[in-house]
Amino acid sequence: MVTDLPWIASRWLVPRRGVARTLAAMAKPKRPLGTPPAILSRANMRRLELASMGLYLLVAIGLGVGIGYYLDRWLGTAPWALALFLTAGVIAGFRNMYRLLKREVEASRHPEDEG
Repeated sequence: MVTDLPWIASRWLVPRRGVARTLAAMAKPKRPLGTPPAILSRANMRRLELASMGLYLLVAIGLGVGIGYYLDRWLGTAPWALALFLTAGVIAGFRNMYRLLKREVEASRHPEDEG
């Protein structure tokens, strides 16, 4: 026990009963370790993927424009690489959207497979 410290220091340094209970409650897991939290459920992850569909399209087009622009500057082929990679970006973006929607339609047709 700390007795030769001033009153205020001994009050803060000496453990109290409530501290042990609080630490024990904090150490206890709230749910089993193998289960993910409810926010990361399969249905919520599917919703997040659907919400990010527009982002997939924008990123694919942005990458195509960026690559095409810098290839045009590097090679000196004014609009050709930009047009080619913009087209490739649009095709890739819509392909990603199609694949995501196809997977979602299949999942909604067979809801018992979600587990």
